[in-house]
Amino acid sequence: TFWQTLYTCKVEVFDRKKLDNDPSLQTSFRWMRHKNGDHSKSARILQTFGASLPAQLFVWISCNAIYIFLTIVPVYWVYTSFWLHLAYFLAVLGVCIYNGAEWYIDVFSRKYMVWMEAVAEEH
Repeated sequence: TFWQTLYTCKVEVFDRKKLDNDPSLQTSFRWMRHKNGDHSKSARILQTFGASLPAQLFVWISCNAIYIFLTIVPVYWVYTSFWLHLAYFLAVLGVCIYNGAEWYIDVFSRKYMVWMEAVAEEH
């Protein structure tokens, strides 16, 4: 993809010295490589083709290209089909309702438990 190529050139070619001099600066590639050390899933995936930086960069670019392809391909069918669009909309709505309800129950149940403990301490 065009954006990914420009981003990779900017970060890995033009900003290479700046990034090497300041390890606190994060890029998505650095974050994936060092998220949780060598035992993270992303680090293991990146090391499947070797430990060298170019090999890991190739794997990272390939995984990004596959992800972009898998997220762009269904858009046409969802856009052109009423039933797929409806199913997608209902799925997103269901996820939103579930996440909202889970947050509501989690937050307010904790507040309720704190309130109940305070009432119990008073008596």
